[in-house]
Amino acid sequence: MSNKSSLLLTAYKSLDWDTYIDLCDALTSVHKDSIDLNLQIQSGLYSHYSGLLALARLEVDKSETILEGATSEAINSLSEKLTAKKMDAVIGVNPKVVEAKNSLHEANYRYNLLHGLVKALDQKKDCLIQMSSNHRAEMNLVAKG
Repeated sequence: MSNKSSLLLTAYKSLDWDTYIDLCDALTSVHKDSIDLNLQIQSGLYSHYSGLLALARLEVDKSETILEGATSEAINSLSEKLTAKKMDAVIGVNPKVVEAKNSLHEANYRYNLLHGLVKALDQKKDCLIQMSSNHRAEMNLVAKG
């Protein structure tokens, strides 16, 4: 595993609100003097965070499967017939179901944060393209002037 891959996975595993804000600020900042450099690295950043988004989606899917299994196990462990409402209440307090739900919520949270980062990178790309176009137009005006 490369150092970059290791760093990205570490950031993914520790992704919380503060880290998200820091990443947003770092990934989306654009300076007029570095448009070309930003355009050069944009696709790499986008692909890295899209990969992390795919990993987050995989974790959501796995968490959903675990929750389904825990719910089935809880239902099968019931010895009496219950109404749907009572069954939901009993299942809802089952420790394995609660743990699986919490894991699913965490996985969805990371997925949504990464989805936001990927969308921000997409917007940054559009901004960079527009800034680059504006810069070229300014240079043409100066050259004609």
